[in-house]
Amino acid sequence: MNKYLNKLIKEAQGNRTQNEFAKECNINSATITRILNGENTPTPEILRKIVAKTHNKNVTYAKLMVAAGHIDLNEMQDCFFVPEDLKDIPIAFDEGIHELTKEDIDSISDYIKFIKERRKNNNI
Repeated sequence: MNKYLNKLIKEAQGNRTQNEFAKECNINSATITRILNGENTPTPEILRKIVAKTHNKNVTYAKLMVAAGHIDLNEMQDCFFVPEDLKDIPIAFDEGIHELTKEDIDSISDYIKFIKERRKNNNI
């Protein structure tokens, strides 16, 4: 179970019931239950739906992507300079990673995939 991901989803939910939140997000309530129980990892699309209906502006797509394991800050370090204060996820969320747009995250994710494939093909 990913406690930080759960915390972010609960913050996004706010005062709504889990069923109300799921309905507003256009996500099956059983899916959210499975995510919160650690049975499923949310897809980037589910995370987009959650952040679109968040009741907490501090819950961002970037935070959710990192918490769900879709973006690894250590991998980002292989491609970019990542300051020391961004290596600790809670600090990263509070110190600036949340300023990245969805397009920034998608671009970084695509670039990481490109670098991994290039390294694999070149036996690096």
